Amino acid sequence: YLGPIKKSFEYYYSLLSNGDTKQYELDANLHISLKAYGKARTVSNMSEGYQDLIGLCRRMAMIDAMYDKEKPFILLDDPFVNLDEKKIEGAKKFIENVSEKYQVIYLTCHPSRTLAEDN
Repeated sequence: YLGPIKKSFEYYYSLLSNGDTKQYELDANLHISLKAYGKARTVSNMSEGYQDLIGLCRRMAMIDAMYDKEKPFILLDDPFVNLDEKKIEGAKKFIENVSEKYQVIYLTCHPSRTLAEDN
């Protein structure tokens, strides 16, 4: 599962991060670390927004790997609360893209995180 999970993680990360070029490593226990300056760095030292972003990408990658034929519904309860405004556009792309493959129930309490064009 490691290869497909890593590939899916990278795909979802590219959607959410709006072109961020950070490189991540995934180990056999599905722990993710940031590759920076020749070393693997723990993501726990990153902002809450990045931790949420990375965690969501990892969970979606695992769903892709586990549910090849039958697709579950995905419940997202305000997953972007800790993202800054620059990442919100990527988050909207992420939701739109995921909803093409899965039935998504997306809950949010802030108008800036809605998908509708006319908030």
